[in-house]
Amino acid sequence: MARVSRDAALIAAAVFIATAARLYFGVITSDDAYITYRYARNIATVHEFVYDPGERVLGTSTPLYAFVLAGTAALGLPLEKTSNLIGVACDGLMIAVLYRMIARAGFRDAAALGAAMTGAVSMGIATASAGMETPLYNLLLLLTFGAGAAAAETGSSIRPALLAVMLGMCRPEAVLAVGVIVVGLAISRPGIALRVAIIGLAFALPLLAAAYWYYGSLVPQSVVAKASFIERSWAGVSLFAQFLFSRSHVIPTLLAIVGALGLAGAGRVWRWMIIWWIAYAAAFAITGAFPHASWYFVPLLPLYWASVAVGLATVVARYSPPRLSPVVFTGAAIVLLATTIAHWPGYRAALRQVYAIRERPYLEIASSIATSDRPCKVAATEIGAVGWAFPGRIIDLGGLVTPEAVRRPPADVLRDTGAQWLVTQNIYLPQALAQDSSFRHAFALVESVPLEPGRTMDVYKRIAGSCGGG
Repeated sequence: MARVSRDAALIAAAVFIATAARLYFGVITSDDAYITYRYARNIATVHEFVYDPGERVLGTSTPLYAFVLAGTAALGLPLEKTSNLIGVACDGLMIAVLYRMIARAGFRDAAALGAAMTGAVSMGIATASAGMETPLYNLLLLLTFGAGAAAAETGSSIRPALLAVMLGMCRPEAVLAVGVIVVGLAISRPGIALRVAIIGLAFALPLLAAAYWYYGSLVPQSVVAKASFIERSWAGVSLFAQFLFSRSHVIPTLLAIVGALGLAGAGRVWRWMIIWWIAYAAAFAITGAFPHASWYFVPLLPLYWASVAVGLATVVARYSPPRLSPVVFTGAAIVLLATTIAHWPGYRAALRQVYAIRERPYLEIASSIATSDRPCKVAATEIGAVGWAFPGRIIDLGGLVTPEAVRRPPADVLRDTGAQWLVTQNIYLPQALAQDSSFRHAFALVESVPLEPGRTMDVYKRIAGSCGGG
């Protein structure tokens, strides 16, 4: 009973730290989150899973989260605040699950540190503040791995199959985790693996068939668009190496290596997670995805910090006198946690600054265009905040919700779609468009808002013509 009470108290402490951090950061919605919000709003109001009514394009990579938010929108709840609270709740549950997983692996002393650090690191806090689906994805990720490992022991196949389907609906890269689980089961319990696969497909195939019928593709347009401009280079590998071996991470990473070796021998769930971690990190580094969004790192954090905690406990137990080991470990844990918390104000200020020079100006300008004499269609190089504030059709020059824009000259897209406005920041204006004579003759710069040195928010308006084309 005392052990249960101690575990409950430590879980509560870790969840409290995570919750306090997320409430301290507050709502700082990211541009990408606004895309999912618009899908959710359209599901609730016009009953179409679309970005622009009448155009069947899947521009969000998280259908599950869009449906979750659609339910809250139907209830009249504010999506930005609601999404933030959902993220806080999912992160709290994920931290509790992580603690239990570490403790059951036999590293009870390390469980609290691993859980607390996962909840305290600023990169993880930011995704809840940004309104992203990442907290839900991380929770489902741990639950799916846990259910898969349990299936190998109990033979239960319904729970891992259902969780795998939900995980796949939350993020497309979930295929890596599901693949590791199914292969792992196939090696140890082929019969169970077959049942999980059959049940999972029984639920997934109708969803895939419906998606293909509705959108004409099984691949989200957002994935197609991002793949068109992500180039394989050493940039992703270099950034991932910096993440692991920066001045602030080199010692934790060395401890994580030690801890991962210990966790690998603690059960199949950890072995599977380590294999997935390596595959995920390699895929996102080699394809150059990491430099495009910091939240791609966030799914790596639970296993990383669990391994750091276990590694620290292992090193302390080996090199400290037995009577001093608890004191040394606790002291080191407090220093690590305090150092992490000390970064909160700076990171929050940085996020708020980004919001002030990106999302907020987009929201203000899009709202202004909506009340102009000729709102018509708005083209943009970043469509999240613009599409949230502007109710009309959005032309996405990045191609996330405008398939005809992928790998096409932006001037041709503006002409063919009949866009009346272009909203962009000067640093994102395609060079080919700026140099295109037809664009310069068709559009006039009507507003340029200074944001910071060398950065402006620019608004272009078509000089002549009415709402036509496209």
